[in-house]
Amino acid sequence: MKVFRLTWITGFLLLGACVPGDPEGIALRFSTYVQSPVVVQEFRVNGKLMWPGEIPVQGLSDLYRPHDNAGVKYLSLDIDGRGSLRIVATWVELLTHEAYRAEVAVPVQELQRSASGYAEVMPVFGPGGLLLITSDPIPETPDSTETHDAGRVCGTRAPELDKDYAKDPLSLPALKETLEYDRPAGVGNGCA
Repeated sequence: MKVFRLTWITGFLLLGACVPGDPEGIALRFSTYVQSPVVVQEFRVNGKLMWPGEIPVQGLSDLYRPHDNAGVKYLSLDIDGRGSLRIVATWVELLTHEAYRAEVAVPVQELQRSASGYAEVMPVFGPGGLLLITSDPIPETPDSTETHDAGRVCGTRAPELDKDYAKDPLSLPALKETLEYDRPAGVGNGCA
């Protein structure tokens, strides 16, 4: 009986990636290349603010599969047959103190679906203003390394928003830990 349940649940999860029509909302995760921690100042999808306030982000996306290192926040979003998500982001790279803005349209059909019908959306920030929108498939095995980039853009510098967050490392939750993280060498290339 346990084998049947596990097989049924696994089949249900794998079918989730093939749900037709508009997603119910988005499953939002954030990550970075190992050498590019950021503070996300603003993140909007189709004009809707997805995260209130600033959030420090540190990831290992250039070393490992991005979704393996991130929590998820499920958010409702009216896709309404638009065919694409318009993503607008503003962030500051913590190691350079440089701010960037980017806008990218991501076709909905490029986004993987969770079992609950939510579109998997994971912005990954890289050096020099790189913004990837990843939407990795549900792994078929624990060793799966398959990834999928649904959008890529080099952000525009926003020097008026430059900020040295290290001057007040206790100003945001987890900022101190993000600044003090002992980073291994990264392999990801950003924007030039």
